[in-house]
Amino acid sequence: MNYTAWSELIYKYYFERHSDARVVLHITLQDLVDFAKEENVEIAKGRYASEFKDDFIKRDFVCKFWINIKDRCPSIEDFKEKLLALKHMAKEEHNYKYLLPIIAILIMPICENDALELHGNDYYGHLLPFLFSNGFINKKANNDGNLLQDIALDEIWNCINKWAESESLAFKSSQVVSGNGRRHYVRSLMKESLLSPSHLQKFCIIFEKGGLAPKVNIENDRLLSAFRTNYQYIGLSIGRYNQLVGKEFKEYLISVLRKEYDHWDGTTKIKERDPNTGRIKIKSDNTYYPLLLMMDFDLNSRVVKFGFHLYCPDMDDMDDMHFIADNSEVDLPLIYIKSDGYANRPFYIENNIVNRIFKDRNGVYEIHEENLETIKGRFVVSDYYLLRVYQNKYIATNEFIKGKFYFIVVRKDVIELFTEWLKGNSAEFVSDCILGGNYCLYRINCAIMEMPQRNNLRFNSDLKCKSVNNIEVKTAENQEVILLSNLFPAHFEISGVDVAKDKIYAVSVNSENRYSQELIYDQKKSVWILSVSINTEFVLYCNESRIPYGHTYKFSDFILPKSFKEVKLDKWGKTNGKLFSLGLTLPDEVANKNLINWSLLKEQMEDAPIKTIVNNTYKETDYLLYAITSASYQTDSWLMNMKWIKSIRDRIVSELEDKGKESQPDRFALKNLLADYFRMGYINYAYTENGLCITANHPTLILLVPEYKRDILPGADGRNIVRRKCIERKYKCLLSGGRTISLIKEIERYQLQYQYELEIKCEDNSLMPQTIYLYAEERDSFKKLAEKLNLKYQDNIYSNALLETLPSVEEYIEEITSNGVERDLFMVKSFRAIDYKRMAELYPEKLKLGRYLSNAEIDKRNFDKNKDFVIFFPGTKDEVSVLIHDGQMKEVDKYWGHFIGMRYADAKVLIYDKERAQISMPQQLRLPLLYARALTMLTGQTPESTLGSRAYNIGVNPCTDASASSPDTILKKLGQI
Repeated sequence: MNYTAWSELIYKYYFERHSDARVVLHITLQDLVDFAKEENVEIAKGRYASEFKDDFIKRDFVCKFWINIKDRCPSIEDFKEKLLALKHMAKEEHNYKYLLPIIAILIMPICENDALELHGNDYYGHLLPFLFSNGFINKKANNDGNLLQDIALDEIWNCINKWAESESLAFKSSQVVSGNGRRHYVRSLMKESLLSPSHLQKFCIIFEKGGLAPKVNIENDRLLSAFRTNYQYIGLSIGRYNQLVGKEFKEYLISVLRKEYDHWDGTTKIKERDPNTGRIKIKSDNTYYPLLLMMDFDLNSRVVKFGFHLYCPDMDDMDDMHFIADNSEVDLPLIYIKSDGYANRPFYIENNIVNRIFKDRNGVYEIHEENLETIKGRFVVSDYYLLRVYQNKYIATNEFIKGKFYFIVVRKDVIELFTEWLKGNSAEFVSDCILGGNYCLYRINCAIMEMPQRNNLRFNSDLKCKSVNNIEVKTAENQEVILLSNLFPAHFEISGVDVAKDKIYAVSVNSENRYSQELIYDQKKSVWILSVSINTEFVLYCNESRIPYGHTYKFSDFILPKSFKEVKLDKWGKTNGKLFSLGLTLPDEVANKNLINWSLLKEQMEDAPIKTIVNNTYKETDYLLYAITSASYQTDSWLMNMKWIKSIRDRIVSELEDKGKESQPDRFALKNLLADYFRMGYINYAYTENGLCITANHPTLILLVPEYKRDILPGADGRNIVRRKCIERKYKCLLSGGRTISLIKEIERYQLQYQYELEIKCEDNSLMPQTIYLYAEERDSFKKLAEKLNLKYQDNIYSNALLETLPSVEEYIEEITSNGVERDLFMVKSFRAIDYKRMAELYPEKLKLGRYLSNAEIDKRNFDKNKDFVIFFPGTKDEVSVLIHDGQMKEVDKYWGHFIGMRYADAKVLIYDKERAQISMPQQLRLPLLYARALTMLTGQTPESTLGSRAYNIGVNPCTDASASSPDTILKKLGQI
């Protein structure tokens, strides 16, 4: 983007988002970056903001204030000269929008620093570090207290004021300065930051104490009432409060309240820097998730039944939850949160309770989780509820789309305010005796009229298109055209259209013949669907006009990268230590150890029966692994995150459901799924400061231990005799790492030439890749195939070599206490701490009876503030695991953390079953990542997860010299014997 484009964007940020509000020029650099992405502006030729990282967008803005690209702005003096040049350009061209970026930069340090809220004594002490740290200048500057005076800030304000008045814009600078000194210059900027970042992040407290919940049809008056009642909780002085609610700034305050409420996720998490230690402290009380009104309506009998449906969009790893009503102490049925964020079932409430709730126009109904009382659900009484179709029922929504079908529930005492709107939408009356007789029910077959004075009954008039949950084929070569998998139809979410009347077309571009295909609107999914029949590049049109800011798309096969960007792991399974494993490749000194008696193994294999391979048909349905593989090419950035992975998972699940197939019912399937992908070596991932880093590993052949049968025979002295017999005549490899359909076809093609056979096993979980084994008389067949198809292969039993090298829990504790990152979460009320002694007592009997060990049986009410392992914000996107050692918190890997907790409690929870050759543990526990992979690779099978237990089949491994592969050694390293 050039300077003009950035000026236009900042103008839009200030003046076009809330046209009815008094504009205050509050902005941070991150606000600007986020707005660029929200608008999806064109950053580079043919490339839009959504395609770039935040740092790239930020740099694109910053460089507009450099003298030139090569020299940038070496000093504050150069920066000053650049501002003067831009100011002169604005006056010469009479384009006063050019002044807005200058003001924005000068205001940003104030908006990003709470200490500057009320006075300007240290403005330059914040401005200069801000300019240096963000790259506006190259050299640190000690002081330049004359910058605002030298650029004649008062003149800039005068120009903006006159221009704003001529354009009828709702702005006038709070104080136009003269030559009275720098504090007056600074004060004119200060008054554009009425609410500091600290105040804004604390708005969640206002909403929580005001009895609100996210995603509710809350009108502005109710938001303002919550602010008036609770403003003192966010640290506002009475003077600042009066200024905000006064005539001049009231509309601005309402616009801020609306923005903050619309982005509120129900949490009350506050981050603050401790003035004594400099560390970031996190405080958090309750989290309020919305209870949405749900309606079950029988079209034939016209019988209506209402309930409340819990919505928790950030919970993706939570057990069954048991909620209790706050006031009545009524037990509600067990629920779990599905992949779409909704509970698996609604709560139906007794009529007398419903009548009491809806009688009060500002009423609320609250529930809390029995074991995690900071997790709450809240239903908020509102004047109206818009209901959309959801799984054969109807659920409250705050999205109003032209042309869609809705039910509308309206309170009787405000019904006259909705009369014209109901008439304009040809609303059909259904009932006037619902929800305790306080509401009426109407049916709208096709919404055609909005109600602008109601925040959630407005149509979105901006014509925009967004690709929704499509499986993208990411490649290193193609940057301008978005490739979509040709295995599924394409889904698009298009705003600003009438879904009943408007026509959407895919129109071919860059081809000899122009071709178009109409998209079909799906009411249940709220998306436009394009079938896979257009084989050229295409763009989307609404009727006769191309949709603005739209991308160019093309359907494509998945592409195997030539060079993989593999996650490098240290021996702890993290990315920030000494390199241990690149993808699946082990260090030579580990892989080359002679840990196998090959001659004895070969001798035992020769006595094995001949195995007939029954299943060798590949179904080409490993969609998630294909997508991850194509995005794992060598690049400087990380292309994948949990949001992208989840969108693919959701799309696959949706397609399976459309075909009548059952997807994985497990309520936290995504994390379990990724864990199994890691165990089987398909991917590497690690959690870092920047979130999840994930890539597919280079396609690799993993040599497995041949399968042995254990015969238990009665001995002469009453003791059983265990006889091990090899039952596989051939060497066996697991095909691990990334894959595409074309790669599997190549592997199938060379079977005869390189003398190996394929066995393909379909998994019960349809989201898991098919497991592919290769069998050969000689290991040399694997070497030749690897060389031919650029696969990786190390000629050793993989799990033996890996287990021999992995560290113990004692070593991990030593590493973390010495080098771990310190955290301060003592003020956070949302946590999970386990009584591992209690777990060790209960689990053997639960395992024996095949019963589930519940969290309620093992959770502690409090944690030891001197020595413990604790998980904060459990089951949410903000989850953090810490080791508390001598009163200090150190962040740890969650899976290692459980073993630290067991070590501290001297609890032996894991159970080794010698007869079955299994190591079992409760579902609440997982092995550290590389241990989980090593035990999985002993057999090439994921652990069994049934009846509340996770069991690793470790098989029989008689021909190894690797002491670490013995069950006793594994358990000892993990502190379990």
